[in-house]
Amino acid sequence: MNNESGLNESGLRTYVCKRARMCSFLRERGFEPYKVTPDRDNPMYDVFLFTASPELYQAVMEYINTSSERRDLK
Repeated sequence: MNNESGLNESGLRTYVCKRARMCSFLRERGFEPYKVTPDRDNPMYDVFLFTASPELYQAVMEYINTSSERRDLK
């Protein structure tokens, strides 16, 4: 995990999303961040905190794979 404890307030694992486009992609698929907070590495930007789940990771992998496919087409 990218956050210190890896757990959210409910004791569940957290996925930290640093990319606004990925956040939009995840939201289009029904995932909502439970919190938006400044990036501790670069406070000028926000990070989006999601409750981790197998379904979320599957959507993240879909985003990564389609992003790399778009790059390969250039």
